[in-house]
Amino acid sequence: LDARNYFNPAPQVVPAFRLNQFGGGLGGPIVKDKFFFFANYEAVRQRTGVSYSAFVPTGQFRTSLPAVLQPVAALLPLPNGPVSAAEPRLAQLSTSRVNELREDTGLAKLDYQATGKDRFTFRLNDNNSFTKLYFGVADGQFRPVHSNLITSKLGYTRTITSTSLNEAAFMVNRVRTDDPSAATDAHSAFPQVTLGGGSAYVGPATFDLSVGNNVFTWIDTLSWVNGRHQVKAGVQIMRIQTNKEMIPEVYINYLNLDNFAANRPYSISTQGWPRVGMRGTYNEFFVQDDFKVSNKLTIN
Repeated sequence: LDARNYFNPAPQVVPAFRLNQFGGGLGGPIVKDKFFFFANYEAVRQRTGVSYSAFVPTGQFRTSLPAVLQPVAALLPLPNGPVSAAEPRLAQLSTSRVNELREDTGLAKLDYQATGKDRFTFRLNDNNSFTKLYFGVADGQFRPVHSNLITSKLGYTRTITSTSLNEAAFMVNRVRTDDPSAATDAHSAFPQVTLGGGSAYVGPATFDLSVGNNVFTWIDTLSWVNGRHQVKAGVQIMRIQTNKEMIPEVYINYLNLDNFAANRPYSISTQGWPRVGMRGTYNEFFVQDDFKVSNKLTIN
């Protein structure tokens, strides 16, 4: 699983792969036969080497560019390999980067047996992660993605009679993700520039996203046993809040290196949309009856 990549032949260095996972759990009574707790923690730390082979402008070509284009070419490293046979203004670059993953997950759970007929339970899950993913060889070409996912549930179970039971729960789920298009705000604000001629591009990745979504859910289910009937009826109401934003980005496309050197782009465009907030409510109901007609036949 840590073998040399096909596109990473010797004598190039094999990128390292490191994975560490650890965690633990603890549970027990707070009040004997009444109140219980459980807690859990898990973590992941991962570093994965990635090899890159690309063509970038030569030093000689860079010095010939007009001043307005110098910052664009400067975002690309200088080549360390042979000149391209197809385009002498480009030369090969072989390099490596390290992608990173950090993930921390926690769980807390409480159970309370208030009476012989009443039981409460509470659960909270939290997942926090950071991902660093490279998408090119130019300066700042990686996404530092922060994400947080929280799910929680408060439940109440009531034994009404020996033949009837009611289960109610309220849940809150939230996800928050910042998925920037490049390493810093300055890199994200720089245009995505395609130089042409087979050269590596500079600037951010496509889409600079910010997401914050919430779901609030109420569930209630009544179970009732009556003779040969086992009846369940319930309701689920969900309130959904979706908030997304794609920060506008500028794209500049040159067809070839001649057009790039002359600063004659083939196209210039801006893509993005402001923060959009969408709201929706779902009301769901059900009734279910398991009718035991005989020892060999049950109708649902």
